[in-house]
Amino acid sequence: VSSMVADPTSPDTLYVGVLNDKRFGGVFVSKDGGQAWTQINAGLAGNDVFSLAMSPAGVLMAGTNHGAFRLRNDKWEIVDARFIETPHKIRHVNKKHHVTYTTEFVPVPDGKIEDAVHGVAFAGGKWYAATSEGLYSTDDPKFAWIGAVLHPESAEKAHSGSDAKWSEIPFYGVAAGGSSVLANAQTILYLSPDQAKTWQSVALPANWHRIRYVAVDAGGNLWVGGRLGVAFSDNQGQSWQSVDVPINDISGLQYDPQLKRIVATSYDSDLVFGIDATAKHWSYWNPGWRTHVVDSSSGHLVAATLLHGVIVEQQKQLAAGSF
Repeated sequence: VSSMVADPTSPDTLYVGVLNDKRFGGVFVSKDGGQAWTQINAGLAGNDVFSLAMSPAGVLMAGTNHGAFRLRNDKWEIVDARFIETPHKIRHVNKKHHVTYTTEFVPVPDGKIEDAVHGVAFAGGKWYAATSEGLYSTDDPKFAWIGAVLHPESAEKAHSGSDAKWSEIPFYGVAAGGSSVLANAQTILYLSPDQAKTWQSVALPANWHRIRYVAVDAGGNLWVGGRLGVAFSDNQGQSWQSVDVPINDISGLQYDPQLKRIVATSYDSDLVFGIDATAKHWSYWNPGWRTHVVDSSSGHLVAATLLHGVIVEQQKQLAAGSF
């Protein structure tokens, strides 16, 4: 299981993405809180599913090894139209025949997103896709992607000491909350404070060399997870603080709006940690399996294990305990 998302419009409905789309791959849906699952692969064209995200209105997006897909009427549709914003001068003439010019950026067709989409996210009415070609965004209901709003060619300049070509520096993750968007390649971070209109490079936490996962909480604070644990920034990435949570080698990191916590898991531990996004103290659950994606559904935690499918918490997650 590569990814999982709960349907905000239907509390008992869960979707999971699975790699190796053959007989038992693709996307599965459960409408009873994880008790029974149905495969929904029509239209996916046999692609591996790397990531899933859903808008508050219930629009489901899948990032695959060959582009992005949306689910509509139980069938997947590829949404790969790519546009680039190009400047156009607009001529204005007033009543006194005085001529002035302004510049507007107009979307122009620029091919298709055909490479791997490693991460998808939704916030503030806008979708974001982290791909091997760069980061794209759209607020168009027909999913005309604008971009790359952030592309690896520019990121390469921040990749000091590296002579890697831009195609070797794909973006692996994207997280969004409010107007803030945080994107990561393995060794670089970029932040947009204004829904992908502008970008700034962000230094990694001290002694960190790689980033695996990124998250943005409801307050706009930035979170990262990697081999050295979990760190957060409350000042737009100007500085980072480590979180005193007793795990390293992070296998998953995401913000859960129902719990109002950052949820972190580790390759080295069976425990699931919930970090209070404000106070930074934490609690934990012990599912008995090593997990890497955790979400909330109908008052229960649901977790994707590394090798053994999906598990569901028996008691509601208001108090920490076992699954």
